[in-house]
Amino acid sequence: MGKNENKNMISDSESFEIKLWDKDKINNKSGLWFIQFITLLKKNVILQFRYWKTALLLSIISPLLSMLLLQFIIIIYKSQVGVGKGIYHPPEYSLTGIENCVGPANEQDKCINLMFTNCIDDAICERDSTVDEIISNFVKSNNERMNLNWEFDSNKWDNWENEKLNYNIEKRHDVVHVPNSGFIYNYALNHQNTTNFGVVFDVKKEANITNYRYQLWFNSTSNYNKTDIFGSRVASVARGIDEAI
Repeated sequence: MGKNENKNMISDSESFEIKLWDKDKINNKSGLWFIQFITLLKKNVILQFRYWKTALLLSIISPLLSMLLLQFIIIIYKSQVGVGKGIYHPPEYSLTGIENCVGPANEQDKCINLMFTNCIDDAICERDSTVDEIISNFVKSNNERMNLNWEFDSNKWDNWENEKLNYNIEKRHDVVHVPNSGFIYNYALNHQNTTNFGVVFDVKKEANITNYRYQLWFNSTSNYNKTDIFGSRVASVARGIDEAI
């Protein structure tokens, strides 16, 4: 008797099968995934209707409150910084030239209006007469616009070498030629609020074609305002250089 009972138990365990769904409901068109999808969808719909207050809060009220809060923050920000509506079609206005530079607070007459060079970084190269002519044309036009008397003769401009890097100026300088752009950077770093503008030229001559490229460096302390980080004076210098070229 004991042996027969053990055999029956083994055969029953081997044939044991757990059914998690009814195989008869599975057809070739929909498949098991479709039945699971419909079942979960019905469950979610029932839960949404059963807890309709929570569903309404999560789907409509919370996003609406977030948008209202964001709009309130934008309105407060605009009122504090004075930013109005965007001007998509600003009116035209004429650019002036640039006036004389202003030095540090206690030494306002000790400053440099314009530094320029035709050498990039710390390169050593010869002074380009073409660049001198461009700067001279720029100075002439700026003198006419602003009723100034900057020196436009390139032979009379200061021509600084590297030993002038730590030089403390004693007067206002109109135009100064320097060895390279590295000099402009280091001099402006060591003598803050002294140099108004710097122009770095990169002139490429190939065959009968000359390509003029330049970088305009400016003193952000004296040219920055709340609505334009560059200011109209920077645009005036760029316009003047373009005309001079």
